[in-house]
Amino acid sequence: SVVELICCTTGNPLYVKQNGQLDGNGPFGKSKSEFCVHSSQHGIVALSNRKRNQFFLSVQQRQTCASRSDNDDVTLLLRAISHKGYVAFESLVYPEFFLAIDSTGKTVAPQNTHLDMKEAQFSVRAKEQLHRHADIMTAFGRPSIVNKLYDKALIQLGNKHAKKYLGISNIGQLFHTADSGDSLTIFIIHDRGAGVYSFQSHANSGYCLGSDGNCVNGKGKPDQSSDFRLLENIDRSVCLQSSTSPQSFVSVDNTIALSVNLVHIETGEHQTIFTM
Repeated sequence: SVVELICCTTGNPLYVKQNGQLDGNGPFGKSKSEFCVHSSQHGIVALSNRKRNQFFLSVQQRQTCASRSDNDDVTLLLRAISHKGYVAFESLVYPEFFLAIDSTGKTVAPQNTHLDMKEAQFSVRAKEQLHRHADIMTAFGRPSIVNKLYDKALIQLGNKHAKKYLGISNIGQLFHTADSGDSLTIFIIHDRGAGVYSFQSHANSGYCLGSDGNCVNGKGKPDQSSDFRLLENIDRSVCLQSSTSPQSFVSVDNTIALSVNLVHIETGEHQTIFTM
């Protein structure tokens, strides 16, 4: 798997500098901010930088940095903070020493860290991963639609209220059409993990669904504003919840012209329901 590690302190990805130093103000969507996960067993992992693949995340006795793979300090224990949905990385060589980033993006001395501090907590955003089938059940006691979605699957988003399909034009504008055969209504779905997905145009790969304030557009950025959580309804339809604003859902207003917005309403409202 390839992931971005979003620092809870800065809201930005962790990245590796040319000299092997770490910084918590990395850019989204760049290989220097992406890590390949090498797992063994029992939550033990090593993470190599995708751009500078000779460097692995390393928690040492006096510093945290990127190190060569032949050092023992590159093996880390993945610790899940389940009630928050975050993870932490603890050194196997130096127990209770954690990878940590402060609010300025600088590393924190490992001896001054602990599991519950915000600086040691990260959210994981999957960039590439193998699909692992799992019998995920919905709150309604039936198999989840997520079981059928795999990374880079092709899907359509049909709004039940407008009875039309969303699409992205050649210039990045959102539109809707009743023509299910329109190739511009096909999206590539990217599995970001934990039920979160982004939706890239299949015909125009430079464009994807994204949010800017309360508006949804076809020019999403390669960051979390383009990520949406899929919430299922009892009829197997879905609602798209903003990952950055959990009280907001993608809503289609079809009264005069197409308007797609993030609105603060409960799931199940007909403007927010899509079929896939």
